[in-house]
Amino acid sequence: MASKTNSTYLTMKNCKFEPEQNMMIQTILIDFGIKIEYDDEYKIWKYTDGHDKALNDTPIYQREDKADLSWRRSIINSILQDIPIPDLYYRIVNDVIYVYELVDGGHRVRTVGMFVLDEFSLPKNYKVKVEGKVYDCSNRYFSECDEKVQQKILRSNWTIQKFTSDTWTAAKMFKLINDGNETSAQEDRQAIHTELAKVIRELARGLEDPTNQHEIFKNELVDFKRGNMDWDDALAKCALFESKQECKSIIKKELDSFYVNPNYFDEVSFKETFVNNLDDIAKLLKHKGDNKILKNDFINLYFFVATIKRDGCDIDNYKKFTKQWFEDEKDRKKAKVTMDIGNGKTMSFCTYQYLTAKIGGTKIDERVALIIDYWNIDKYGCLESGALHV
Repeated sequence: MASKTNSTYLTMKNCKFEPEQNMMIQTILIDFGIKIEYDDEYKIWKYTDGHDKALNDTPIYQREDKADLSWRRSIINSILQDIPIPDLYYRIVNDVIYVYELVDGGHRVRTVGMFVLDEFSLPKNYKVKVEGKVYDCSNRYFSECDEKVQQKILRSNWTIQKFTSDTWTAAKMFKLINDGNETSAQEDRQAIHTELAKVIRELARGLEDPTNQHEIFKNELVDFKRGNMDWDDALAKCALFESKQECKSIIKKELDSFYVNPNYFDEVSFKETFVNNLDDIAKLLKHKGDNKILKNDFINLYFFVATIKRDGCDIDNYKKFTKQWFEDEKDRKKAKVTMDIGNGKTMSFCTYQYLTAKIGGTKIDERVALIIDYWNIDKYGCLESGALHV
């Protein structure tokens, strides 16, 4: 991304900046949905959550807000002490709900909003000088602070950078502004507005409605982190496998194409089967005990469940199935082959580990075949529900 200059507009691919502007925090909070009314009876200003927001502070590519109390208090202290705050970045969207999308600065805006709504207090033994006078604000909530302190916060200015761009570019900017690195492939995919991307977002993280998040992730039945959108990435690869009877690859170009096709759900009906398989996997993982399910383990388990169900088998005994799966996993991960590499030398390696971690994304047939080699209906406690091919 180009560095900021004093020119009227800063441009980059698919991105156009407007002249920067200074905006009072009170105005930002109004855009954020905080309602400000004057109470004639008590002669005070009242601040309530009005829910009518012009500013979307949680676009789809944003990280979760995990700021702790100490960090939030430091933001309020920075305002009161006139410590410079980094610019806020507004993407102009003018969609049916919002006018702006807060690309960077959401934690700061939410923090000031929370303080104004009395959701946390200032620390103990906290004093601040405003207009030459010292005010004791120890353990005080916003509504308990002197009006001079309140107005110092509300009338302070933050610099706003407004721009227009597509969602993909906005996601790139967010990543660059925050840690100077390029966005990951999955972060790019999750910034795409297609039905598939929305389904994956909701199942993995429940962004629009927490109840949409799948039980696997809601109850954290897996042991790999949600960071770097690993949950989304694992689900996307499983969905791609589900959508193709002859799936050859679940990575890179194939996965990118899968995401960007806006008509995919219309062309290939797999969503119901995909979610049903996830429901089965959730039932299995409740019996995993101390066994860990990392990202590739989860994908392998999905491949297995999807394959045997395609062949007409329903899971009958979830506890028995899970126990056998982990036993087979241990055997698969320990099984090694020896290869002659010439000059009287040999190399020993585990085929399963190789197919899972190294090139497994492009060797789907071999990966699934090796898993199925350990399978039989009696061992796993499944029921024949049609033409079973094993």
